[in-house]
Amino acid sequence: SLEGKVVVLKQGSDYTIEKSGQEDQWKTYRYHIRASCFQKEGTYVINVYSEDAANNRSTNKIKTKPVIFTLDRTAPVLVVSNLEDGGKYNEETHRFTISARDNISLDKVAVYLDGECIHTYGKEELETTNGKLDVGIPESGQYQKVTLEAFDKAGNVCREIYDAQTD
Repeated sequence: SLEGKVVVLKQGSDYTIEKSGQEDQWKTYRYHIRASCFQKEGTYVINVYSEDAANNRSTNKIKTKPVIFTLDRTAPVLVVSNLEDGGKYNEETHRFTISARDNISLDKVAVYLDGECIHTYGKEELETTNGKLDVGIPESGQYQKVTLEAFDKAGNVCREIYDAQTD
């Protein structure tokens, strides 16, 4: 299923079965599902049902072996307020706001000043602030490169870069 919607796969076109074991032995079956069945983003649940010649039925649910995973190819989104590329600010510390969001699970946000990480906000802090962060850059007298990066649990990254001067 994908996002709760059941999809019945067809043997041969959607999956193949590899059987091992002789006729008079226990058999092992390996199901190989084609990657083309997993093109859309979302949460997948795979349920395998089998029935043998003696009408014995089995599923991976009976053996409490659920197969559940999420496919995420969408990068997080950063919305930055009160910071402009090329902006000049006449103050000791210029404060701006970052709003970070992800479609599934935001993992961390990192703030760099001239290539040096000045703060990393972890998952717990992002959950506490609902992804809204208050950040400050110190006085410099010259332009500084502010790089913002947001990472989701799938490893997708959003990067924003600003040059700003505070004096």
